[in-house]
Amino acid sequence: MGWDHARSLERSKRKWDETEGLEVKKVVRETDFESIALKAPRLVVGAHVYVGISNYSSLLNGDKTDGEMLRLQHLWAREITRVVEKDFSGVKIHFQGPRVHAVMYRPIGNDSEIATRAVLMAAAIRAATSVFNSVHGLDDGRWVTAGGVDIGEAVATKSGVGGDRELLFLGNAANRAAKIIATSLRVTGDAAELVADDAAGYLVDCGADVYRFAASAAQLEALFAARGWSWTAEGCRNRIEADALNITVDAVKVYDAALAFKKEDLGLSNSKRVVGVSLFADVDGFTSYVAEEQANDRIDGAVRAWHVIRAETRETLVTDFNGFRVQYQGDRIQGLIYLPIGDESAVAVQAVRIAAALNSAVTNVLPDVIGHAAKPLAIGLALGTTLVSRIGEHGDRDTVCLAPATAEGARIQQALEGRVIGVDTALFEVLPQWLANEFAWDNTVKAYVLADLTLDELERLEAQQGGSAKSLLAVGAAAATVGAVIAQKRLRDRPLRPYGR
Repeated sequence: MGWDHARSLERSKRKWDETEGLEVKKVVRETDFESIALKAPRLVVGAHVYVGISNYSSLLNGDKTDGEMLRLQHLWAREITRVVEKDFSGVKIHFQGPRVHAVMYRPIGNDSEIATRAVLMAAAIRAATSVFNSVHGLDDGRWVTAGGVDIGEAVATKSGVGGDRELLFLGNAANRAAKIIATSLRVTGDAAELVADDAAGYLVDCGADVYRFAASAAQLEALFAARGWSWTAEGCRNRIEADALNITVDAVKVYDAALAFKKEDLGLSNSKRVVGVSLFADVDGFTSYVAEEQANDRIDGAVRAWHVIRAETRETLVTDFNGFRVQYQGDRIQGLIYLPIGDESAVAVQAVRIAAALNSAVTNVLPDVIGHAAKPLAIGLALGTTLVSRIGEHGDRDTVCLAPATAEGARIQQALEGRVIGVDTALFEVLPQWLANEFAWDNTVKAYVLADLTLDELERLEAQQGGSAKSLLAVGAAAATVGAVIAQKRLRDRPLRPYGR
């Protein structure tokens, strides 16, 4: 069908109207986050935890088959979910591929206990992964973990269409916890100063208001035992061994995709392998915008604006271009573009077309509806063979894409500012020349970049098929830095009032 300005504007206005009466209320008692309604988001004081397999891309290029890797990923997700929810009474939000996002918000009102539980839970996840390596004989290809923890207020919210609803958190705490991950387990200064004295003794100052938590397995178990917590390495090993016996590699079925597939059809016994483009589109500056609006008692309007952004980016990807929405990750959307199957060049062009349409929506439509909340997108694209499946505990499984290209698309996006599209070398090399000419290599980002591409501009370039007219980046394309590219065509934020205000 393709993206259309009038249809996009109508959808965005309708979404804004749907959120009339939305009110953010603070969580004061135990909450089922999955039951959160569109107009009743919750402000949660909690610690956000991210722990992931930092060497997963290299593992995917190792000697294990696709089925073996999917089985291991599934088994790991099951055990980590149990660590979070059964052993520490945390809340698993979702698995972002080989990384878990969890929240600790209990006991409500006791920030020190929340922070301590979160840091020790993250350490237990890392310890559980070491046990996992041992059980599965992964000494030569061990899974290496890294994590981040922060504490603060964040808004828990849900919206969507049909079965495409998903919980997410908006706020600095959820954002910073993910961004401080490097190696080992990192903790922000805000969280570190709240950690109980016996656990705080294992925090090492790394500078820049970040601390590293460094306790041995034996020291961890002593900390857990002193608190009467249930996690032990032996108990963890017993659960992992039982899972390994019950879920064998024969249970995993990977099929080359021949047709479009749906989320509800995916599972360990029906995983798909397809060449596609992993897309990550992040709303640049939205976390800061939410914090500013909250400080000025305008958080309700900021969340309403977010629902408009979230709805329109999803509609553009899925409804307009038949892309596959993998996941919402805070103010970022993850998608996979793989149609038409088997035509890498057409898939690559379609991915750039979707990125251009997303830019059109946030540049030319959303400011008329939500004003300054319409922040620009930073979009990363990477092409490669991708495994698509659903993993984790029964009834609580997450859709994941497992591929080096998925990690690369996310890496590129994180290195970009808003209004810039970045593509990896594999995608760049299959673009038609008229489109490839518009991208410039950025040696800092290690990707090809293009600023301020809208759908109108892409369609003009396509019509010209590499004609002599100057493109958006014709002047100074050789500058080869994102900063130089952006400087040539930086659009000012339009001072428009939100629709209906």
